[in-house]
Amino acid sequence: MMNKGTTYMSVLLVTYDLKGNDGDYPNLIEAIKTYKSYCHAQKSVWFLDTSRSVGSVKDDLKQYIHREDDIFVGRIQKEWASYQPSTVNTWLMDIARSY
Repeated sequence: MMNKGTTYMSVLLVTYDLKGNDGDYPNLIEAIKTYKSYCHAQKSVWFLDTSRSVGSVKDDLKQYIHREDDIFVGRIQKEWASYQPSTVNTWLMDIARSY
């Protein structure tokens, strides 16, 4: 049982669907890269290892997208499966991950 106000690290999945006309969101990408530990898994999929809540990460990142865009942030657990570049799998399997 956690005490109120206790923070803990976890791995978050961040994914987005950018529908804006300009198709260029450098501020969103830079904001994601400000997190201490991140992995760019696919074109619009990132993993963050952070003590921030899913809601606070969503609120932080939504300021960099347009009204018609979508963003999803969720917590993942240690059990996962993937077929993608080894760098992504290596990041996910790192013993430093906070599942």
